Amino acid sequence: MASVTISPSAFVRSAAVLVSALALALTSGDVSAQTLQAPFDAEYSVVDLGSVVGLPTNYGGLTIKFDDPSTLLIGGSANNAAGKLYAITVVRDGSGHIAGFSGTASLYADAANNDGGVAYGPGNVLFLTRYPLNQMGETKPGSSATDKIVNLTALGVAGSVGGLGFVPPGFPGAGKLKVVSYNAGSWYTLPLTADGSGTFDAGTAAMAVTLVGRPEGIAYVPLGSAQFANPGVLVSEYGAGKIATYEIDANGDPIVATRREFITGLIGAEGAAIDPGTGDFLFSTFGGSNRVLVVRGFQPAVTPTPTPTATATATPTPTPTATPTVTATQTATATATRTVTPTGTATPTATPTPTRAATNTPTQTPTNLITASPTSVPTATPSPTPSPSQTGAPTPTASATQSSTPATAPSVSPTQMATDTPTNTPTTAPTATPTPTPTATNTPSATGTPTVSAGMVVLAGRVLSPGRGGLVGDHGQIAFGGAAVDLFLCEVRKPCLPTGQPVASSVTDPDGRFRIQVLADLVRGTLPVVLAKIAPQFVLRAPVLVIPVTRAAAAAYPRQVANDTETAVDSISEAAVRLLEEVGFENFSVAGVESVVQAVNSANATANFEDLTAEQAVSQAQATAASDPAVQMALSAGRCVGDCNSGGEVTVDEIIKGVNIALGSAGLDTCPQFDADGSGSVTINELIVAVNNALRGCSG
Repeated sequence: MASVTISPSAFVRSAAVLVSALALALTSGDVSAQTLQAPFDAEYSVVDLGSVVGLPTNYGGLTIKFDDPSTLLIGGSANNAAGKLYAITVVRDGSGHIAGFSGTASLYADAANNDGGVAYGPGNVLFLTRYPLNQMGETKPGSSATDKIVNLTALGVAGSVGGLGFVPPGFPGAGKLKVVSYNAGSWYTLPLTADGSGTFDAGTAAMAVTLVGRPEGIAYVPLGSAQFANPGVLVSEYGAGKIATYEIDANGDPIVATRREFITGLIGAEGAAIDPGTGDFLFSTFGGSNRVLVVRGFQPAVTPTPTPTATATATPTPTPTATPTVTATQTATATATRTVTPTGTATPTATPTPTRAATNTPTQTPTNLITASPTSVPTATPSPTPSPSQTGAPTPTASATQSSTPATAPSVSPTQMATDTPTNTPTTAPTATPTPTPTATNTPSATGTPTVSAGMVVLAGRVLSPGRGGLVGDHGQIAFGGAAVDLFLCEVRKPCLPTGQPVASSVTDPDGRFRIQVLADLVRGTLPVVLAKIAPQFVLRAPVLVIPVTRAAAAAYPRQVANDTETAVDSISEAAVRLLEEVGFENFSVAGVESVVQAVNSANATANFEDLTAEQAVSQAQATAASDPAVQMALSAGRCVGDCNSGGEVTVDEIIKGVNIALGSAGLDTCPQFDADGSGSVTINELIVAVNNALRGCSG
């Protein structure tokens, strides 16, 4: 490995941090990076419970089993089609706090593509987010399968979802399901309706706010906890490596202006949950360390709050008719009281009656609520559209319609009741708004170049397959018309294997060309990958390294070039993708991917595939590239040594992790990116390269 020097000025900037980290490592043999921020550090403490034996990495979301406080459920092989939910026994200390794990994790249930959201909802159904498919899975109590999958794109959730949680009893907005998009940071409320089979249908998502830091797991702060004067929520910020906290509004949504940093210095903050027995905050980390941590100091979660049932029996006994109505209705039937007041004199029966009246009343009022969520119809319309991500656009229409409608009955918070009658009303209002939106989506896939909306980008490409009669320079390949082309957006934090539901789709014209129009905000900060199906079981893929952008959005895209530039999707691009997969696509920055693709193209400059099958052509292109020194150099240089979370930079926390690996106090699996020479260990030279990457940026 070539020796590397560190510029004195750069070293001075970080010397204090690095020296203290190295000193701590050499004296104690270990380094802990996570830090509780003031004023929370005076009241709370963090305990690292370590990794779970037998739990496949990477870790997803987690929760305590609803009927067994000794069992933690946690996602393994997160974001992967092979993902599962696992059960592990927790060990508690004399005060009831979780102090560690016992035994080996056992398979609990299927959980493909599980991510940061794992939470129990109504009927003790387990709800899980599925990344990057932008889906929500539901598992019934006692089931080991995913009993229902909900397509969140169709409901207006920006791809892809990261975390979810239910607002606990006693909090503003109690019982509501909250969902947060990892990519967009958008926070939504999702109404649920029982579907009659033990699982739930979800209605149109109502977006409330946008959060920073690439949010994942969410957990509400137990009421009465120190330093939390008002009800609040904790959010795992994967992209920022932090846990943040927000105060919440009357709907249970975060108030953006109240954000405070709770814990910093994390790698891959993922899941979030509250231990109901102690109020402790549990969270997991994805990649890098793959661990479970617990924060102690919170008030025990107030479980007895669901007293609507108890109130019914307790209050009726005293005959004062007026008083029961007030107490019984304190939270559960605040809305019902208004409807029942006319007949309120029917004393003792007044308390049971509200419960029934509440279910009947909404049948008239829901018209308002249902008009607020008529996007159930638009979501049906876009689904045939080749571009699922376009449901990002309907989201504003949903909030617009809602803001007008709820004026009548904003406090008819029982979205459960509104969902009882959705089938009746949607025929009237819904059809008015949705129709214009889908037409915009269809245009780009049919023809590429016509009018492009501001804030949209058009990804252009050409699909080629081996054959005679092609153009000069196409390597004995001809245009492949009628191919289905899907667009996937690869996050730097995730392995880039296009599977599941695409963000958008198109079909090639007779010249093999395609155009895909997609929201600019979705593409920003990702590596788009297109996948063209040229046979039932064979696809060609290509990273979209050149992004033609509309003039309105161009300023936000440093990679923007002329609009006539196209991505070639052919045997050579597929060979490059396969080589990147072999060494770990997730280890490369966009620039690193680009250098590999260019090297593979150069290695195959004289290749001719005209008499080969598609598979033979890809194999030949891959073999040619693999034996080329320039390709091997690009594959090696494209990786950023020390970039544990593939974030495109090396942080001080990652340097600390590398030091721990070198000292033997942490395993190489906590950050394989330090092992640049593949020796199975971390050397001082590799640490120096990582430090230079931290100071000067990743060259890849």
